Order: sequence, then structure tokens, then C-alpha cells
Amino acid sequence: MAVALLIFAFFSTFSRATLADRPIVIGSKAFTEGHLLAELMAQKLEDRGFFVERRFGMGGTGILFEALSSGAIDLYPEYTGTIARSLLETPYTGNDYDYLYRQTSRMGLDMTQSFGFNNTYALAMVKKRAQELGIRTISDLKKHPNLLVAFSHEFFNRPDGNLGLQQAYGLNFGRATGIEHALAYGAIDSGQIDLIDIYSTDAKVKSLGLLVLEDDLSFFPEYLPVGLVRKQFQEDFPEAWAVIKELENTVTADQMIQMNARVDIEKISYGKTIADFLQLDHFKETTLGGRIFQRAKEHLFLVGVALIFAFIIGFPLGIVASKNPLLGRTILHLTGIAQTIPSLALLCFLIPLFGIGGLSALMALVIYGLLPIVINTYTGLSTIDLAHRETSQALGLSAWESLVYTEIPMASPHIFAGVKTSVIIGIGTATLSALIGAGGHGVPIMRGLALNNTGH
Repeated sequence: MAVALLIFAFFSTFSRATLADRPIVIGSKAFTEGHLLAELMAQKLEDRGFFVERRFGMGGTGILFEALSSGAIDLYPEYTGTIARSLLETPYTGNDYDYLYRQTSRMGLDMTQSFGFNNTYALAMVKKRAQELGIRTISDLKKHPNLLVAFSHEFFNRPDGNLGLQQAYGLNFGRATGIEHALAYGAIDSGQIDLIDIYSTDAKVKSLGLLVLEDDLSFFPEYLPVGLVRKQFQEDFPEAWAVIKELENTVTADQMIQMNARVDIEKISYGKTIADFLQLDHFKETTLGGRIFQRAKEHLFLVGVALIFAFIIGFPLGIVASKNPLLGRTILHLTGIAQTIPSLALLCFLIPLFGIGGLSALMALVIYGLLPIVINTYTGLSTIDLAHRETSQALGLSAWESLVYTEIPMASPHIFAGVKTSVIIGIGTATLSALIGAGGHGVPIMRGLALNNTGH
């Protein structure tokens, strides 16, 4: 708890110092079109002179909505069907803006009108495979319960996705598994799986010759893209809100498919793709070196701050563990148990407590950095030859003086080895901070995975 207060105080001070000129923070989900729509809003604002901070590829709906609600981001692109079915949990079909406006307004949110196209969910198969099995509609899937099915992780557990779909159609995808959306296309093209979920504006549907199954029961609602914002954003940046609303009804389905194709198939960056769409001649792509430098600063900041707090906590705990066998076992057991918690699970536990962003990431890194420091400090002090302690006593040193002037210096190789191990763990674990918008080298990794493109 002490480390939480210290970190919170640090970030609160930093936030107050920069509140007056803070950027507009835009988030996005981890798929191609989500990136593109977020970049569309970002470049539109930057073209009008606003300073924008991008937190793209943060994950699924739950994380983005939590980030928006907590104020970690100001806005992000969302879809009406998702707002209705996943956030509001209603059977609403997605095209009554007055209804959505009333419901989101009660949550302190607002949204634009549609950007201009419908990108609904659908199911798809390789055309030849579907023809062999006589599958044309989603209802036809009931005759083939043994298909190899792979759905994107978010679709897998959504009420307007796999769960609701099986109930509405009476299906049983017993062999269904989860997969990253961008990787599903390669898997179905190579014949590793039979059925995937798609977005209707995905460019690879046409390029791979997939058959989109008819939604014969009209299960999937309309998914019209909108800018979802906090009402506080409108008060803080009324001019920026007016700029965002200029994007209403400006993108057609064909244009969106073409932009998705440029990123997914032609491997053009989404920054360049959006700049061309907006006809911004002054757009300059950030160099590879510049991107690496920026992410390195974020990554080292996270690891460095976490290491400081891990040492402040872990070093004294290691000393206590070496001096008090009963308490020491408890300390070692607790720090060991903390180390076994999966990092993604730990982040999920911390988000409700500390929100989306740097604070939750730092807390996780501190927790993971404790064990090597505690155990190495304990080991170093516990293995000192008894003769050295007796010599200190013979010289008239107190227990405290013996610890400071004799034991800690002798144990320092073990202690520094623990610190180095903590740094290594921190560097690796910090990549997952990108999932909650904390930056670092995990950003290009997650982005490349989401887009199936190493160039991002």
C-alpha cells in the first residue's frame, strides 16, 4: 500500500504540473480499422493545431471503455452495435441514435453521428470448403458441429458474438478456440481452420476469396463507427469536439475497405494511409529511429521507476527475513506467490484499483521485481560466515553497525545480483504495459501482432 501511495503521489504531481497544456488522448482497439479510425481523429485534430497523444492498440472493448470512463483517454472509435450489445447489454439493433445518446449520456459520455459506413460482424469460410459442405447460411452450420472454428478473442465471449450467436441459431461450436483477429486469415487460408469471424469491411475477405455466410436470422446488428467521448472532453476542448464532429458521414464502406487493404495487404502504415485520405501534404512519417527512441524512453521510465520502488520495499524485507526466521518464511512465501501470478491476470486485478495507464503498469512491475531482491538479500545475509559476525561483536560493534558496516557489504554481490535479475524481469514484463496504454516497446509488438505486419 505504501508503494501505491508513493507512485500515486508522483503521478499526481506530474499530472497537476501539465494539466494546463495536456494533450488530447485518443485510444484505439487492437485491430486495423480501430487503428485507422483513431488515426483519422488524431490527424484531423493535429491538422487544426491540437496536440494529440496516441494510445493505440490497447486491447478490447472492456479495456477501452474502462480507460474512457476513468479519464485515462478522452475518446476512441467505437461501434453502435458494440455500445448497445456489449456496453449497454440491450437487444437494440444499433440504428436509433436518440436511444443510444440517452443511454450513454447517463454514463457521462457522448458520441458523434456515424462516420458513414456499417462494419458489422459476419462469419466466413473458404469458398471451396463451404461449397463442399453445402454451407451458405449461418443456419447451415448446425449440420456440421465438427468444424474447426477459431474466433477473435473479443468476439468469443461477447453477447453479440459467439455466445449470443450460438444461442440464437442453436449452434454448438464445441471445437471453437480463440485467435488474434489478424492471424485468423492466414490460418483459414492455409486450411488450419474452417470458420472465422470477420468484419464486413475487412480487405482480406475479398483478397482471399472467402465466402461470407448469410446471417439468415439477422442476428448481427448494425455496427456504425462513432467517436465515443467523455462529456468532460467537450467542456475542456469544445473546439476539438467540433472538429471531431466534422468527420460524421465522411467515410464510405468502399473507402474503408481500401484503407484497410493498404494497411493489411500493401503494408502501408496507417499514418500514411490516413494522411492520403485526408489529403494532408504536410504529413511526415515518424522515422524508425524516432519511434524506437520514444518507446525506449517510455520503457526505461517504467522499468527504472519500478526498480526504485521494488528496491525500497524489497531490500528491507530481505533484511527482516534474514533476521527473523518465522517472519522470513512468510515474506518469502508471499513474494514467491506474487511472482507466480500471470502478468495479464495481475494487470486485470490492478486496473479496478489504479485505472488504465502507467500507475497499474508500475504497480505490476514493482510486484514482479520484489522476489529477486528479497530472496537475494535474504540469501546474502543468511550465508555470511558466523566468524565474521563474532569478529564484529568482538570489536564492540552493535547489531545495527555490524549489519551496515560488515554484513551488507559482504552480501552486496548477492544483493546486486538480485537487482540485476529484477531489471531483467522488468524489461520483459514491461512490454505488456502497452495493453493498458502505458507505452513502452510493447506498443510496436502489440501493434504488429494486431495488424499481422512487422513494419508497424
